[in-house]
Amino acid sequence: MGEMPVPFMGPPVLIDHKADVALAEMPAIILYLGETLDLMPDTAALRAMTIKIVNDANDVIDEITLNGGDHMWTEKRWEDFMPRLAKWMSLWEDTGRRYGLEKDAGFILGGRTPALPT
Repeated sequence: MGEMPVPFMGPPVLIDHKADVALAEMPAIILYLGETLDLMPDTAALRAMTIKIVNDANDVIDEITLNGGDHMWTEKRWEDFMPRLAKWMSLWEDTGRRYGLEKDAGFILGGRTPALPT
């Protein structure tokens, strides 16, 4: 562990040599990049929604990889998972609609560019 830039169990890891910062875990990395690159929204409510979406995405990644590969997908497991995956997708679709997302245009938290809202 002593040679690790930050204690971690597995990827992702971000090393910002210029700032002498090392981070593990996707939500922490996204928050750091959003803050340091001035990509985070101006309001506390939109910043909180941004983090919620990041954490939801992290949860789905855990589920789709069966907790990082603890198990293998079988037809039965996938069949059982499909309603939950559909619910995840509907949560994001509903969030997007609440912020002006349309079927063929827009972004999940509004804005005019494919970036975090400002």
